[in-house]
Amino acid sequence: MKFWYRLACHADPAVFLKKMGDGIAMIKIGRISDVNVGFDENWLVVRSLGKASLAHAVHEPRLSPSRELFYRYLDMKKAGKFNMGWFQRFYVPEFLKELIADDGSLMLLDRLYRGSFTKDILLACFCAEEALCHRSILAGMLAGAGAKIECDDSSIKIQQESLNP
Repeated sequence: MKFWYRLACHADPAVFLKKMGDGIAMIKIGRISDVNVGFDENWLVVRSLGKASLAHAVHEPRLSPSRELFYRYLDMKKAGKFNMGWFQRFYVPEFLKELIADDGSLMLLDRLYRGSFTKDILLACFCAEEALCHRSILAGMLAGAGAKIECDDSSIKIQQESLNP
């Protein structure tokens, strides 16, 4: 399956975002602090859990950036150069290359996509800014494939399209 995505950041959160409480299964994009038993599945998409130990969560490091990309992000952040422009020009293409090169990652994305129609799934990591996190890229890919996605960050708008390659 090919995953298509379009992720745009805008101030209008109402457009293209799925509303809570309509009883439809979906994937919620959140943080580690959002992990709870209220979701059918909690996926931690981080390279390392550090000291976090969550019994009712699944650790899926294949859906996180490589160590190299993560450390590049940290270097840019420390240098005060990490922003939306760098994220979109450098981080997004590099993260997509990593995902596409790994069949296991694509199988996990397919599992998430299929699960989005029958389960409430939390996709979580430690990042505070959802719009500048790899979760937004994963959300865009899944939404582009037709999964139901909910984001809390009001600067993110995920557009779902039916694309014929």
